Amino acid sequence: MFLVFFGISAAAVSGYGATLALKDGNKVSGKILERTADYVKILVSGMPLTYYFDQIRGIETAEEEPQPAGETAVSPGKADTADILFKQALNSIFEGDIRSAKEQLELGLKEDPFHKGLYEFAPVIKEWNKGVIGDKAAGYLLKGMVKFDGRQYMLAIEELERAVDEAPNCLTAHYKLGLAYLKTGSPDKALEHFKKTIDIDSEFNLGYRGIGIVYYELGEYKLAIRNLNKALETDYSDFSANLTLGSVYTAMNKFHLAKIYFERAVQVNPDDGRGYLELGRTYASLGFFAKARKKFIKAKELFLAQNDSEGIKQAENALSQLPFN
Repeated sequence: MFLVFFGISAAAVSGYGATLALKDGNKVSGKILERTADYVKILVSGMPLTYYFDQIRGIETAEEEPQPAGETAVSPGKADTADILFKQALNSIFEGDIRSAKEQLELGLKEDPFHKGLYEFAPVIKEWNKGVIGDKAAGYLLKGMVKFDGRQYMLAIEELERAVDEAPNCLTAHYKLGLAYLKTGSPDKALEHFKKTIDIDSEFNLGYRGIGIVYYELGEYKLAIRNLNKALETDYSDFSANLTLGSVYTAMNKFHLAKIYFERAVQVNPDDGRGYLELGRTYASLGFFAKARKKFIKAKELFLAQNDSEGIKQAENALSQLPFN
């Protein structure tokens, strides 16, 4: 089964008015609540909706033309400035010059609040400015986040543990620790830190999702369902939570329920092959082999477009196991 776990919520600019120009020709207007490397969450008529960048042609404001998806609605000059500041901040983090890093990150976020690199650090700046963390904890946290992004998970854990020792109520550090421990095969430790994020903020959607994924991996399916549903209460269009919940019901052999969540995952993000692959597997388990074949073929097409060799292999293997090949 595929599990997806996206990065930390990065509400760098809450209430940022924008219009998403979608690839299907529609437009969605509202207030940007959150932007990650994978998706934008926008408040439309009081309801938070999530759109992935594969679905988005561009992002526009009232004053500007649509910008390419994944980029920001700022002038090239500002984008260049934000990129320079981001690189300067990384250098400052490596050199241990934390105050300079903070200043560079803040300036960069002002220039371009949706910069692909800068947005991840926005929650850190928020907690820093609120006094939740001081300079010492922030230094450990920033170094840990950089190590995590470089897939140096054990080194990231060392820095992030130092951060929570200095600042026990730092939500960002606990969340990142949960992710790092998941990556290193330590679900019990991951669970401990995901639960701490909920203690800090009972509305933290990603914390519930993390808890749900851990319980799924531990085979505690009822607890997984409870927490994943809690995550979906905040954002029913959460691709990762829907995909994981479908995987839970698959593990329980409740394929009719699994189908509901895999279908929703495909609806939420029609350009991600993982949803089609799991939906195809569910159709096959239910005996709908023609439907399964179509989903496997679609999954393979998307994996090919993304140069995802593991996904291609799994789609081809799924196709080969269908009857009457």
